[in-house]
Amino acid sequence: MNKPFVDRRKGPDHLQRWLGALTILCWLLFLVALIVFHYARPQINYGYLEFKGIDTRQNWDKTYLPWYLRSLWLCFGVTLIDVLLRLKRNRRKSDYHFYNLFILMLMIIGALGSYYVGLFE
Repeated sequence: MNKPFVDRRKGPDHLQRWLGALTILCWLLFLVALIVFHYARPQINYGYLEFKGIDTRQNWDKTYLPWYLRSLWLCFGVTLIDVLLRLKRNRRKSDYHFYNLFILMLMIIGALGSYYVGLFE
């Protein structure tokens, strides 16, 4: 009476490929946010630099900080769209869960939370 399970899928369709490209875009946007963070943060005043009399910036650069926030919010938006589309699309137990997107979203939430709590002052 029970028919054997037949998997009719022939591989990833166009939407799955677009979602894979969207995942790569999410990580690239996060990489851009990290690069902007590097230029926005205060410079570390090592003892050697102080000994040589080289000036270092001790506060956040106000020109890069808005770009850092914009890149984080853009990355969060794209990641949220990707996660919601994958939750709607993946229905089988054998579908991939893409835990890397959840980890990326937690890192973005942590970065945005640390800014809004006031750690960047």
